[in-house]
Amino acid sequence: MKILICSDTHGDQDILIDKLSRYPNFDHYFYLGDSELSETNLLFKNFVGVNGNMDYGKFPLIRVISDQNINFLLTHGHLFGVNQNLNRLISEGKRLKANIICYGHTHRLSIKVIEGILVINPGSISQPRNFVNEGGTYVVLTIDEKTYTVAAYNRKDQLISLPKNPIIIMRNQINE
Repeated sequence: MKILICSDTHGDQDILIDKLSRYPNFDHYFYLGDSELSETNLLFKNFVGVNGNMDYGKFPLIRVISDQNINFLLTHGHLFGVNQNLNRLISEGKRLKANIICYGHTHRLSIKVIEGILVINPGSISQPRNFVNEGGTYVVLTIDEKTYTVAAYNRKDQLISLPKNPIIIMRNQINE
């Protein structure tokens, strides 16, 4: 399974159009809020979106997507105080039996395993607060029978220079 994860474009729909053309045959396209676009925008026929604090549409605040016995919790994160810590978000993920939590809001790329849950923030592809010189960030998640592979890219579709990128996590390290 291949998943494109983006967040916080703040009105720049051309970025999302570009990513859809670059990755036309993915299984899922997750958008984690602050598009500042209407939920009726044609992009959301492909992207599964959630409402961010800068969205005024009718996206859900939280979505749980299940595929191949994996539960994904999608949220923007502002309602869970993610700028302070991830405690409330992890609690919600446990409550909803999430294997993977995807959130935005901070504009900071982050990939962690916390309490047996893979937690991904793709950062902001248009207004980054880390990797500013990269022009923004997004994530491609690849799931096979043994591993989760999380690759972080810049706006120009180049792998970000990190100590490990992509990050490969054995599936048995995640609550399944």
